[in-house]
This record gives sequence, C-alpha cells and structure tokens, in this order.
Amino acid sequence: MEVTLQLDDQVAQAVQQRAADLGVTVAAQLEQTVREVYLPTERRERKRITKLHTTGQGGLKPGIDLNNMAATLDILDEYDAPH
Repeated sequence: MEVTLQLDDQVAQAVQQRAADLGVTVAAQLEQTVREVYLPTERRERKRITKLHTTGQGGLKPGIDLNNMAATLDILDEYDAPH
C-alpha cells in the first residue's frame, strides 16, 4: 500500500536522521516503526535493521580466498591465537 504522510518538520528530520544512521530508507524506517507499534509481537516477524561498520581500505587481506574455506579458517585461527 502506498501512503502519503504530512509530518511536522522536526519529526521528519528525526526520521531522516534515524534512517541515515541505520543506513536504510525513510520508508523502511517508518515501516519498521509502525510494525513495532501496531503489530502484536506474536504476529510479526522481527526485521532487524543492522548497520555494519567497516574500517580500512576495503578488500580482502592477502591470502584470503573465500572459495577455500579451510584455508580461510586457518588464517582466521592465526588471528585468534595468543601472541
């Protein structure tokens, strides 16, 4: 269903900021809020909005081959090993 809303400027800015913080659209943020308020917990599926924080230049570390899971796990084990 498509709906047009008229929001107070302060409310609209708060929704826009929250959506930006979560990395989702304003429509997705409003839909999630309406679900949480109006749908009983037992009837709704929880849609978790998760924002992933990344660091660095991007890309994979040298030697990481996502097609070779065993080798990737070995490299990750090296990072977890006590030094």
